[in-house]
Amino acid sequence: MGKRPQQNKGKKKGGKRSRVQRDYDEGLDDDVVEQHIPAGPRAARSTQKKVEASIATWERVKEAQFHQQQKARFAKPPPPEKPKGLTKAQRRARRRRELRGPATERAWPTRKQLSAAARARIVGDGGDDDEDASAGEVSEASSSSSSSGEEESDDEEEEEEAEAEEKEDDDDEEEEPEEVVDDADAIGRERARACDAQFGQSLTAQEVAALSERRPAAEYASTSIEHVTESGPPVDWARLDGEERRLGVRFDEATSSQRVFLRALSTFKDVVQSDVDYQRRPQLLRAALAHVLDHVTRSRRVMLRHDRSRTKEEAPSSPVKGASRSAPLVPPKPTETYKHLDDVDEEDTRRDQGPTRCRALVLVATRKAALEVCTTLKALAHSSKHTGRLEQELGVDEDDPAMQREGPPDWEAVFKGNTDDVCEVGISVRVDRSNITVDFFAGTRSKSDLIIATPLALRLAAEEEGRQGVLDRLSSVEVLLMDQADVLLYQNWETVERCIRAVSGVPSSVEADVQRVRLPFLDAHGSACRQHIVLSSFNDARLRALVDRPLPGQLRNRSGCIRLTGPPPSKGSLARAVSSHIIHTFRGIRCAAPASSMDARVNAFKDKVLPSLLRRRGASINGARTLIYCGSYPEFLACRAALREQGADFVSIHEYSRDSEVSRGRSRFFHGRAPLLLYSGRAHFYQRYRIRGASNYVFVSPPDHAHFYSELLSFARDDEATGAAPTALCLYTRFDALALARVLGDARARACLKRDARGVGGDHVFQGASS
Repeated sequence: MGKRPQQNKGKKKGGKRSRVQRDYDEGLDDDVVEQHIPAGPRAARSTQKKVEASIATWERVKEAQFHQQQKARFAKPPPPEKPKGLTKAQRRARRRRELRGPATERAWPTRKQLSAAARARIVGDGGDDDEDASAGEVSEASSSSSSSGEEESDDEEEEEEAEAEEKEDDDDEEEEPEEVVDDADAIGRERARACDAQFGQSLTAQEVAALSERRPAAEYASTSIEHVTESGPPVDWARLDGEERRLGVRFDEATSSQRVFLRALSTFKDVVQSDVDYQRRPQLLRAALAHVLDHVTRSRRVMLRHDRSRTKEEAPSSPVKGASRSAPLVPPKPTETYKHLDDVDEEDTRRDQGPTRCRALVLVATRKAALEVCTTLKALAHSSKHTGRLEQELGVDEDDPAMQREGPPDWEAVFKGNTDDVCEVGISVRVDRSNITVDFFAGTRSKSDLIIATPLALRLAAEEEGRQGVLDRLSSVEVLLMDQADVLLYQNWETVERCIRAVSGVPSSVEADVQRVRLPFLDAHGSACRQHIVLSSFNDARLRALVDRPLPGQLRNRSGCIRLTGPPPSKGSLARAVSSHIIHTFRGIRCAAPASSMDARVNAFKDKVLPSLLRRRGASINGARTLIYCGSYPEFLACRAALREQGADFVSIHEYSRDSEVSRGRSRFFHGRAPLLLYSGRAHFYQRYRIRGASNYVFVSPPDHAHFYSELLSFARDDEATGAAPTALCLYTRFDALALARVLGDARARACLKRDARGVGGDHVFQGASS
């Protein structure tokens, strides 16, 4: 027979055995039925070991059963399940309502109804019927309140009793741990629903066909907020006071413009803000980066929560204490479960990520802008790492020549610093219950949650061999922030479009679990879920096409678009002109398509304007010291070819000219040795040269920046030979309406375009700034 387990002979304190020990000792006193051993010496030796092994196994099983019985006997009952989604105060209020029973209907209005009716009457949100109803309720309330003073006193006593009961419940109830919910308020829940609708659902064939076409202008509708138009589902613009409280980052009290901007961003629609000058840029950039960082941190928290729950489900069950490994009571579960793909329930799978880790991309123009973005992210997060490298990699010394040069405030805001346009910074975001840590320079292959880069850096990375993984990390970008889009327009817009195509590309390898990748990314429809945020100082057709007309092989945002613009310019750049006796002439050119707009303006300059410039004596424009302004570099090349073809004596200044060429050309033009100066708009944008000595100005196209017009005319002077007043001629087509409105003013530009549409020829002449 097997040996009995040795009993605990040690005496406890007091010399008494516990109840568990007594039951344990008594349970092992059961008699064991001895088994008959066959006769014969050889038979006894062969079966003795088998019998002893069976008896030992039986004793171990009995001991394990006893421990299980004792564990179930003294185990505490599981706590009742708490209703999810409710706070402690809401659960207490619900229990109180259940105890009180159904409330009796009142024949008179309560105080809440009276205050709501008065508030509706003051604000005037409802229609005429609502106002009449509220007025009736107020009149009935006044009549009932005059006749039932005792009932109001009863209401006050009931409220005092309810408050006393609430205090007693707070004292008697045990402290219940509050559940940590990502979206605690109504605004957060709306944002979560918008996020699920944006990224969680796959697109149908009808949606793909509709989103692959250009968005019609009829979809845009005005809103209750002035100068805001939106397309797609309507947005609730009523609650804006607590908009910044939904963010999980360190954000101070927001301004009214920041709250409107944050409400537009929370819908995950494309947002284009076209009135961001150098003064408003810091606060709007802070709001945009707060939205980006909040989206990244919330997504990381959801992924980590799913990882924990999945680890808990896959973890093996711990063995029962006292049970032997050789005799398990419960058969083990298989470590892997194989299912057919058609049998997998899509609702059970947790799809919370893309093919790669990176979720956001911030496009900047220079290293100076990248440094400002990193500094803002550092202020929004609770802690940061490797911040010492920011000034070393992105900053510039105070003794650098770039810091010594002075210029207008808008120029210093862009170019007074490190103007290198090749930059790439990877940022890793680490989250816990309440803190956010940003790790700068964390690498850009697989560790980055947020990437800050210039378009040229991404283009060079795409052209290098063996760096395919550099573009693979951009395939999961969900939020694309384009800072200083007006500066990117002057760099090279084709590079920006190539970067956007790379963002929507299919990766060569998938780093994440395929069962957790969101369905739109698996269907190659990730561009329909991506949100574009554009910050620019002026409105341009290329920025509108970025969100309204998808690139080949891409889709528009499935949620829609919101345009945030400032008030239309009333007088334009003419009001800022220094000289009041300048004669401004605006000439409309007929054009059939936007692609041929530049050719139409250049042909008009070559056929009608240039012959009068080459004549020494002209009726309207004299040829002495005339500055010819070209907005784009292709336009500059076309005009230079026309001047060379006619054999004109001129000097040219463009953005690629050497300093010696610029100095020599400005000197020749100022002293009258060169009557014509061909000037590029990109050169003025980057250098802001002060061109003196010109008495006549010809703008082949309206400048994109309206203040360029007044800056150039501020150095105009009368003709030395004839004493005539300075003149300015500007050529435009109907596709230059946005730039024309900034220069001429909204009302004047509309009048000029309407007159051109009716076929009325002639020039539009304005005298000074008051005309």
